[in-house]
Amino acid sequence: MSKREEIRRSRENQKKKSKLFITGGISIFAILLVAAITIPIIRANNAPLGTIIVPPVNPRPFADGMAMGNPNAPIVVVEYSDFQCPFCKKFADELEPPIVKDYIETGKVLFKYIPFRVIGSESDAAASAAYCAAEQNKFWEYHDILFANHTGEQVGDFTDKRLLAFAEKIGLNYDEFRTCYTSEKYYKQLSDNMIEGTKAKVDGTPAIYINGNKVDTVNVYQTIAELLNEQ
Repeated sequence: MSKREEIRRSRENQKKKSKLFITGGISIFAILLVAAITIPIIRANNAPLGTIIVPPVNPRPFADGMAMGNPNAPIVVVEYSDFQCPFCKKFADELEPPIVKDYIETGKVLFKYIPFRVIGSESDAAASAAYCAAEQNKFWEYHDILFANHTGEQVGDFTDKRLLAFAEKIGLNYDEFRTCYTSEKYYKQLSDNMIEGTKAKVDGTPAIYINGNKVDTVNVYQTIAELLNEQ
């Protein structure tokens, strides 16, 4: 074998080794990436269930799916909200009750809730579960238990195990709920909500719209009052 032929074969062997090295490196990276995503999820869902707070029953007037109130009301309030958002929890706990009492119970306002993720995967999981609760006409009960058990962002409040336990705690048909939730049937709806909210210029949560106009959360009650006075 000539010297030139030896050099050529040596180069070809080196190229083959380099390709194997690159391919192997990519495979290892892919395995590590999958592990980085799945291991935290597995750990979270294998973690102890923890304490579950069951809030007092708080029936909503004229509840229908993710809405409440008179469907023919002159005022329509739409809330884009993330179940992991602390400001959404504050709105639900402090600002929503007087609106319900003074305007929704009296048939003057129709209120619609639209899940909109701004935080992370637990937001989508909680929203998907809430849609499944709505199938059994218990969205608002599930809404309340989600916010009652919110302690932070992406901290394991809304693991699969806990979301299923919430359903059991508020008296949902567990088998029906589990089938709905594990099917992930509402993830397309969540994607549509994101598109709709983006078009509406939602840039944070809670985002409140009254008759199509965006209103600061602290001004919702007063804005409703002003609109009713104009009629």
